[in-house]
Amino acid sequence: MIFDNKDIQKKVEENLQKEADTSEIKQLSFIKIAESWYAKVPGVWDTSNWQSTLMVSAFPSLLEELYEKETGEGAKDKSEITIVIRNEWFFSANIYLQRVLDETSEYEGEGFGADYKIMIADDTGFTRPYIGWLCGVNTIVWGGFHPQEIFARVINTI
Repeated sequence: MIFDNKDIQKKVEENLQKEADTSEIKQLSFIKIAESWYAKVPGVWDTSNWQSTLMVSAFPSLLEELYEKETGEGAKDKSEITIVIRNEWFFSANIYLQRVLDETSEYEGEGFGADYKIMIADDTGFTRPYIGWLCGVNTIVWGGFHPQEIFARVINTI
């Protein structure tokens, strides 16, 4: 990636190094409460600030689609979906998120959000892409940054 702005280029390069240092597989669950989806982020979900894990933008639709593909029915109140995620490809990954970066992107530190293009693979290839925004809570999951790529797979639904 080459950017005209040297500061952005430097931040991207720093993030790529952080990603190389943190590529283990992580597990993350989401729960539907009433009509909203929340990420059960360790260290946040179990505090009084759990509402900050509200999924917005295209992510509620993505979670609904994933839940329905796995169970054959729509998600109800208290439905849960668990995924494994990694910032490097792994064999069974069928969900792909690619960071949308340009020179107007916000600072990459904790507390700031990031846009992602999201695609789900099935037998015929990838679905139409969603564009979704992940808030700064995502940086807690990844150790202080938003990865350039996230690969995922659903492992459980309740």
